Amino acid sequence: MQQNKTASQRKTINPACWVPTAYFAMGLPFIAINLVSVFMFKDLGVSDTQIAFWTSLIMMPWTLKFLWSPFLEMFRTKKFFVLVTELLSGVLFGVVAFSLFFDYFFAISISTMAVIAFSGATHDIACDGVYGGTEQRGSGEIYRCARCFL
Repeated sequence: MQQNKTASQRKTINPACWVPTAYFAMGLPFIAINLVSVFMFKDLGVSDTQIAFWTSLIMMPWTLKFLWSPFLEMFRTKKFFVLVTELLSGVLFGVVAFSLFFDYFFAISISTMAVIAFSGATHDIACDGVYGGTEQRGSGEIYRCARCFL
């Protein structure tokens, strides 16, 4: 019995099984930081000026993710970065939740959300790379065509 299977003999998973959850995981940090945090901080009594400044500042990683995306190609695999950023974001959302019990919750939660933003933007880069790199016929062709227009 042959132990090593070639790439064509391995069982492939249809992207329809994992793409919806991956894109949900891509949008969750963005929405949580961009929208939910504004309502949370407003209910906790933070001024509108501080909320507007800090939440717009921590949204910068999604704007500037093109600067570090070439470096992701040099280290590890895209799937590695997808898993690490998902785990990191999950743990850090827990840190944000526990930081609300402190008197200086705003500084802790904003700095933690900044790391989540960097992790979320990195997850976007890696997840798009994983999906764009699928070798199944027809699954990545539409993505590659759409990428020409971006």
